[in-house]
Amino acid sequence: MNESPPKHIENMDWRINKLTWTTAPFTAPGSSGTVAAGSAVTQAGLIPYGKQRMGITIPNATALFLGLSEQYHVEAQHWIGKCIAGKDKFGNLPDHETFTFYERIMASVVFSCTALEAFVNEEIPDTYVHVVSERNNTRHYSKEQIERHLNLDTKLGDVLPGALSVPSPKGSRLWAAYDKLRDLRDRVIHMKTKDRDFRGEDGSSIWNALLSEPLPETHTTAKGLMKHFLDAKGKPPRWFEKCPF
Repeated sequence: MNESPPKHIENMDWRINKLTWTTAPFTAPGSSGTVAAGSAVTQAGLIPYGKQRMGITIPNATALFLGLSEQYHVEAQHWIGKCIAGKDKFGNLPDHETFTFYERIMASVVFSCTALEAFVNEEIPDTYVHVVSERNNTRHYSKEQIERHLNLDTKLGDVLPGALSVPSPKGSRLWAAYDKLRDLRDRVIHMKTKDRDFRGEDGSSIWNALLSEPLPETHTTAKGLMKHFLDAKGKPPRWFEKCPF
């Protein structure tokens, strides 16, 4: 649909997965009611909730995770400001503000990578087969096998470029930023004892990596990678166009 949407459609939530609208009055088969022109058309679902059935508009998963990453990054910036304002004369930060900061920045890191996982799985065409040549044989991965068995680096660096005929972001400045983000996510998700310990001022702990100036890039890196692929495809999906950050 190439024409501009009505204003009330334009202003609907950016995280809706699929949104279109009627351009003329429409009567659904088996229905006696008529849907007016300019009515929103979205994917919907019914979810049992106790004794009730709740109707929802289906959201875009990538948009939800990306939005969470941005939200928690903004909150992390707020809480690090509270930390600095509340430090004592020895430079010690207050516990509540510091721990809340760490919660928020860890969440932002994790959700940014989860957004990339959701994005790449969504963008791989259903019929695409990823071929890997090995020394003695060739492996073929269907979309389901790609989603299940290949890691995020491979999906972003090899699979999606091949599926969409887009140059791989490997070796770029954007990939370097992603590499830092993914490494930080891995350290948070699979936190080792050596990461939790603070050994003097060597700066190797996870606490050093998360509380840095500037703060780690999270949602901006994820969105930049998404843009790399969507720009090559042409018109991006509505949720990406309407993303408010």
